Amino acid sequence: EIAERREGVAEEAVLLRAPERVEGRARGVADRAQDHEGVGPLGVQHDPRERRHAEQVVAGGQADFGINFVPSLLSAREQGTSLVNIAQVFERSAMREISWKDVGIESPADLAGKRVAVWFGGNEFELLATLAKYGIDKDTGVELVQQPFDMNLLLERQVDAAAAMTYNELAQVLETINPETGERWAGPEVGENLSLKELETGPALDDRRVDALVAFMKTLTDQRYEPLLDVQ
Repeated sequence: EIAERREGVAEEAVLLRAPERVEGRARGVADRAQDHEGVGPLGVQHDPRERRHAEQVVAGGQADFGINFVPSLLSAREQGTSLVNIAQVFERSAMREISWKDVGIESPADLAGKRVAVWFGGNEFELLATLAKYGIDKDTGVELVQQPFDMNLLLERQVDAAAAMTYNELAQVLETINPETGERWAGPEVGENLSLKELETGPALDDRRVDALVAFMKTLTDQRYEPLLDVQ
């Protein structure tokens, strides 16, 4: 169907949602897509100089398809942009706003007066809708902070709450906290705890021990796969 509507076009262009994260995987999918009958080449593109909404790029004709969050698409449609949702990966949004327990945010209403981090450029609409639902003015009732693509603002307690995806940033936070202490993992109490001097000096091994070590190392490999090492 796409080929019929786009007859004469050599390549379909797809604009990525977060190119620095998924460009390699997207290009792999694009290559495999050509194996299906009736599917032509797919060009994966992004503009590294700026972050434009996928809706703007597709509506402007610079791409044929775009990847973005559904709330961003709904916002564009509200403003009259003629776009449709052709596929949706998740039944429910994976986006969360998370906070430290001692900050005291127990419901969305508690975001009032807090420093709240979120990714802009199409990611903020769920948070803005939540604020509006609970009567919190986005300009005066809360301090919105531009969030980088990591969780450092939250982990360093520079904000009261931060955005996190269940499949990515939420895990980053959980893996950063020591479950026994509830604190961030820190470096070892004793930095240098091995005496390399004693480990790296000593009498030379005799031939019998050298042969035994070589035999042991050979048991850790599979000769059938050794040719692959040359390829890598």
